[in-house]
Amino acid sequence: MAWERSLLLAPWLGVMQREIDECVRHCRRRRQFGKHIGHFQSVSNRIVDMRIRWELSRMLLYRAAAELDGPDGTIFPEASKLYVSETATDVFTSAMQIYGALGYASDGRTERNLRDAHGMTISSGTSDMQRVVIAGKLGITWPDTEGSGDGS
Repeated sequence: MAWERSLLLAPWLGVMQREIDECVRHCRRRRQFGKHIGHFQSVSNRIVDMRIRWELSRMLLYRAAAELDGPDGTIFPEASKLYVSETATDVFTSAMQIYGALGYASDGRTERNLRDAHGMTISSGTSDMQRVVIAGKLGITWPDTEGSGDGS
């Protein structure tokens, strides 16, 4: 599972990067109230946050991949899967906000990417399950040995 969780979302880095680049182009073209919408702080801040989360996703995914042949028990495969999948959902949600009605259109790329990205928070273990595995690796929880089902 470590290999799958580490590498499953690598293609999404490219999809997110393309979406961020498209948002920047859109902000340079689209005008509202006599200004390009990128001049509005709420829009530019949203794009900055998208880019920072993309960079963090890339670094985390690379770290997870680099440690695949290393010691067992690191949190990086699960942390990468968790963070990248949730970041993808956030990036496409932000893109929809920037595009407005154009981003919400059911035949649009952004709407499809958001739907697909949300599915990635479920596949290969849900985000909640990744948190459970990470908590176990951190020693916060441990396997249930008495059958109580609550992990205590």
